[in-house]
Amino acid sequence: MARLQNPVDPDAGPLQAFAYDLRQLREKAGNPTYRALARKAGYSPATLSEAARGQRRPSLGVTMAYVGACGGDLDEWRLRWHDLAATETVVTAGTAADADTEAAHPIDVAAPDKSAQAEPAADAPALQPPHTRWRRWMRPPVIAAAVVVVAAVTGVALWAQRGKSDGPRGCPRSGSTAGGFTGQTYNFSRVRSAARLSAPVVRNVPAGCTLAFTGYCLGDVVTDRTSQTPDVRWFMLSGGGVMASGVVHGNPPPGLSPSSCPENTAPPTAIRLTVHQAGGGLKLHATGQGAKIVGFTSLDDTESGGSEWQQISSLTTSPTSTFETSWQPRPAAASPGQSITVAAVACLGGDGPTTVIDAQRIRLDGPLRTTSTSLSGKALEAATRAACQYP
Repeated sequence: MARLQNPVDPDAGPLQAFAYDLRQLREKAGNPTYRALARKAGYSPATLSEAARGQRRPSLGVTMAYVGACGGDLDEWRLRWHDLAATETVVTAGTAADADTEAAHPIDVAAPDKSAQAEPAADAPALQPPHTRWRRWMRPPVIAAAVVVVAAVTGVALWAQRGKSDGPRGCPRSGSTAGGFTGQTYNFSRVRSAARLSAPVVRNVPAGCTLAFTGYCLGDVVTDRTSQTPDVRWFMLSGGGVMASGVVHGNPPPGLSPSSCPENTAPPTAIRLTVHQAGGGLKLHATGQGAKIVGFTSLDDTESGGSEWQQISSLTTSPTSTFETSWQPRPAAASPGQSITVAAVACLGGDGPTTVIDAQRIRLDGPLRTTSTSLSGKALEAATRAACQYP
């Protein structure tokens, strides 16, 4: 019979919470044995077991191997590892007065991981035995420094607890939603200083946090983690910073226009749709000014005798503002005297339509003929909503 690991209290500290969540990840993966994990991870069963023991921080390489073998989110756990390392740096900084060594600087979680090659081996012994480290903390010079550090850490903890009602442990306060909207983070997410993927990370937010946004701006394209569709909206937090819409569950209310934020981009202003025959079907080609995402839609007949707009394909993105999709119209559209209307719409993301649209009426009974047509009122609303809907 395999031995059970000693329980870990996730409220005992950041290291214990990290280990506890590693165990939860393994349990969600079907609770494989550490021997089975070792075959996938490339580390020994003992090393992987030690990573989830909660006694010392595992190396980044071991953590990534453990998470990957369990099918976890590597980006999320890489950020969590850096956050844990930064927390330990703050707590152990109080030993500098006694050790006569320069305190290490907190790890910048926004920077690429350049320290992995310099990391000690996963099974390397601790720098000093736990009981020795404890005695060093008990010395008078260290106690004074520790009081300052503990006070600072306690302040951070109290700040995090203020947002406890807004999600899991570590969530910031949601703030006021007056004139704005709320959303919930899918996973461990980054708050950046500008609407660019290259912008500095201001802070990180755990999964499941309900956040208040004062509005949204437009920036780099980010793939939505749920629908795998592109999105250019960046949500503006009430406490400062912006977060990509693609990592948040929730959308701005209809009718809310984009605002300005650091390094935002301009909204789309024009789009042009052309239609070409391609084999037995059609090729829809759109170009636009300022458009980064486009949705295509067609007005199809329904069984009840009416008609409604249907999305032709999922949202497409292009860095050159050139978009294409293939389409097979219904057979009835080729009947004499029949026509069908298609449209290309500039979208901001899933369920983020704009009124930048080009609609064409197509005749297929003979040589392909297209005629530009305008839409307004309910027809415009229905067409843009259908083109930009989530798949």
